[in-house]
Amino acid sequence: MVGCRMRWWRVIIAAVLLCTTATASAQRRFPTRAELDSLVFPAVSKIAEGAIAVDEQLKNIGTIGSEDIARVTFTLRNTTPDRVTISEIRPACRCVRIVSAPQSLAPDSAARVVAEYQHEGLSSEFRQSVWLYTNLDTEHPTLRLEFMGVVNRE
Repeated sequence: MVGCRMRWWRVIIAAVLLCTTATASAQRRFPTRAELDSLVFPAVSKIAEGAIAVDEQLKNIGTIGSEDIARVTFTLRNTTPDRVTISEIRPACRCVRIVSAPQSLAPDSAARVVAEYQHEGLSSEFRQSVWLYTNLDTEHPTLRLEFMGVVNRE
């Protein structure tokens, strides 16, 4: 599968930052693969696990044409007794745009997150991620939404 070019830039920047932020007394080293992956693909919160249910964690949107913009909708449900505030929705790639999303979810209510994917001229399989950050955990995303498909250039 071909990933987004933006991811590679994030990996390179993360590696440089990890190498240059070492203290003067510490021995310089290259970051491990796990350290780099955690910057590009953050770990989902253990604190907020299960707080928001989603209709499908990974959606297969099938085959799209080379000129198409794919639209995918995720339905979220707050399973907690408290209102959950959505602080940020962060796509992993600039080729994904969030079209609509709720600012918060009342207890036991549902809402939709709609994203659009415009491929970067590549004819291949793709898999994209969107991270949902909430007030339940200020350091880690509460939920990871993913979609996949194939771009057909014909």
